[in-house]
Amino acid sequence: MTVRPTHTLFPHAPVPALPSEGVIGVIAPAGPAPLDTERALQWMRARGYSLRVFPGVYEKDGYLAGSDDVRLNDLHGAFAELLQSAMPAPSFSLAHRWLYARPSSAHEFGVLADADLGLYVCGDWCLSGRVEGAWLSGQEAARRLIEHLQ
Repeated sequence: MTVRPTHTLFPHAPVPALPSEGVIGVIAPAGPAPLDTERALQWMRARGYSLRVFPGVYEKDGYLAGSDDVRLNDLHGAFAELLQSAMPAPSFSLAHRWLYARPSSAHEFGVLADADLGLYVCGDWCLSGRVEGAWLSGQEAARRLIEHLQ
């Protein structure tokens, strides 16, 4: 089953639907895991998406969801699964989270991208500061990457 997006963030370039064999990797949020995680997972599953929820999603480190090391390991694991290959050990990794950071207002850029540099930056802060903004921003980053690769 191919799930079609229920809305389009960028009307000039709709985000392609995730193919039925596609899987969404879910990495720990910055804030405490119980915040919106279960609701977001239920929302995605109810729409037919297959999820790979990484262990750090349910970790807690003080007021944060998991330590930086746990979150970085999950991220590296997600890339290894996506590429179906072992990832080389990174020469440098850094996770930075702002304490209680929220955008002061909604942004409209959706994603920051420079295809020539192979750099795509997405996240909740690119739109609304909410989990839906992260989802839509990630979809737009993926769309731009796929478009660049074709």
